[in-house]
Amino acid sequence: MKESNNPNKWLTKKDLTRYLPISLRSIENYVKKGLFIAHRLGGKILFNIEQIDEAIQNSAMPLMTRFTKTNK
Repeated sequence: MKESNNPNKWLTKKDLTRYLPISLRSIENYVKKGLFIAHRLGGKILFNIEQIDEAIQNSAMPLMTRFTKTNK
């Protein structure tokens, strides 16, 4: 997970795959499960970085280890 310079920044699904090391399908699954909140604005589906960061911080441990695990 990268640090956000602008907590009000909005990301598309594709942008979110670059912000977090997850696939488009994983994003869709997290939205279905209610972990990520998707917003429809101007015909696009967007995600607020602040909400994504908060969801990850409040999520179960297995999800957190996926984002913070380092390769040895």
